[in-house]
Amino acid sequence: MLNWLRAAIIMLKAHKGQKDKAGMPYFLHPLRVSMSVKDERAKVVALLHDVLEDSEKYEISDFYFLDCEQKEALKLLTHNKNDSYFNYIKDIKSNKMASMIKTMDLKDNMNLNRLKDVSVKDIERYKKYEKAMSILN
Repeated sequence: MLNWLRAAIIMLKAHKGQKDKAGMPYFLHPLRVSMSVKDERAKVVALLHDVLEDSEKYEISDFYFLDCEQKEALKLLTHNKNDSYFNYIKDIKSNKMASMIKTMDLKDNMNLNRLKDVSVKDIERYKKYEKAMSILN
């Protein structure tokens, strides 16, 4: 529980002021992903899954409270923009924890009901995420 709280504080600082595509506070997304994952250690990583990618405030070394397996999953969940999206997904598939978290991340992102208006871009992103889900499962 202590590590979950540590991760929550970092996540809140990293995403402070950020909004999601629906205009809601971004921190609600990693919180939903964390709550949807069953494994306690994965819940901690799920809170942090977008921190390194979406914030310049933190580096992997800042997460001293994560064990090696958690750090490896977090590294895999951080998309390097030089790598294609589907190569990134294939790499995630090789790690049980990262795959579990990414599946819940995609499910949350695919929930179009949270959007007021669904655009063509939203539909295209949904289809991309559907393909990613098929690779992970």
